[in-house]
Amino acid sequence: MIEAKNLTKRFGRTVALNGITVKMSYGISLILGPNGGGKSTFLKLVAGVYRPTSGKVTLFGENPWRSSGVKYRIGVAYDPVSFPLQLPGGSGWSPLLGPKVTVMGGRAD
Repeated sequence: MIEAKNLTKRFGRTVALNGITVKMSYGISLILGPNGGGKSTFLKLVAGVYRPTSGKVTLFGENPWRSSGVKYRIGVAYDPVSFPLQLPGGSGWSPLLGPKVTVMGGRAD
């Protein structure tokens, strides 16, 4: 679960997020907005990559900036240039994702 209360993030004089309050339950959530709307900044605050300027954010009830334990429970990737068809060591993605996963127009195994 993600919860933010009056969450603000500034980069110098630029306000990236201004007083966001939101509660996201378990499951799938979609965050939509225009370029520069603060979506990536919000997710980086949730992941503990950025520290809030003010306000509060929690992930699984913990402060992601201070809790190393919460970081072990999540995975974060930022706009990869490409999705590798092979994992390190030469194994494909099928053992992790299933036998009929298609990646970039080709089979993933």
